[in-house]
Amino acid sequence: MLANLLSNAVEYSASPGVVSCRLEIQGDSAEMVIANPVTDLAPSDLPLVADAFWRKDTAGTDSNHAGLGLSLVQAYAKVMNAEFDMKLTEERQFQARLRFRRCNGSSE
Repeated sequence: MLANLLSNAVEYSASPGVVSCRLEIQGDSAEMVIANPVTDLAPSDLPLVADAFWRKDTAGTDSNHAGLGLSLVQAYAKVMNAEFDMKLTEERQFQARLRFRRCNGSSE
């Protein structure tokens, strides 16, 4: 999941740009936010970016990307009982957030 989020951030970052990764541990949870600058993503795209095979621009599509990365992250997060969400900030930063709760050994 982490490798996918980081490689997406690097691949789709506006140039020049800085990709950031922040990990914060609070109580029984750990939250990771990966952010990168974007120029071509609109707020209306956010509900679509984790859809399997969705691509903003298919004109420049190559065979190295199938459009499955964020949909897989979303599915894995659900299986792992983690929270996964994305947002576009006013500063044109795309942020992907993963939040994990500490496993307490129960079946819940």
